[in-house]
Amino acid sequence: MFVGDAVQVHGAANGFPGYVDPAAYRTSLEYVRDELRPQHLYLGHPYRRADGTPYGVELDAAQAQEAIAQSIAVEGSVGEAACGCLRAGLEETDSPYSPFARAAEELGYTGDPTLEPSPFFTSMHGYREHLSQNPQHS
Repeated sequence: MFVGDAVQVHGAANGFPGYVDPAAYRTSLEYVRDELRPQHLYLGHPYRRADGTPYGVELDAAQAQEAIAQSIAVEGSVGEAACGCLRAGLEETDSPYSPFARAAEELGYTGDPTLEPSPFFTSMHGYREHLSQNPQHS
C-alpha cells in the first residue's frame, strides 16, 4: 500500500508538515491507523521524527504505527497553534512567519518559510480556510 504524503510526521527536510485541508489530513491518518492498520507503509519522502532523524521510506508495522501516531500528535499541535493565532487575530509583522509568527513561536518552528513551496504557509492557510468554512470550530 502506498499512502505517500498522508503520513508526514514532522515534515521532510524543512521540518514542517504541509497539508491543504487539515480536517481531511487528520481523517486520513485516523483511517490508516484504525481501518487499514498497515503492516508495511511506504512514504513519499524520508519524513522526520521529533528529534529530526528521518524515517526510511519503507516502514514496518511498528514504525508505521509510530509514524501515524506522531503525525496525529503533530497535526494536533499545529492545529492548536494555528487556530489560537487565528482566534487572537492575525498580525502583520516583519517576521518571515507573518502573519502566523505567533504560531511559529508556539511550535518552536525555526525553519525557512520562504522556501517554495512552503509547508508552513500551506498548512497555516489550510487552517485559515477550515475555520472560515467551519466557524463553529473556532
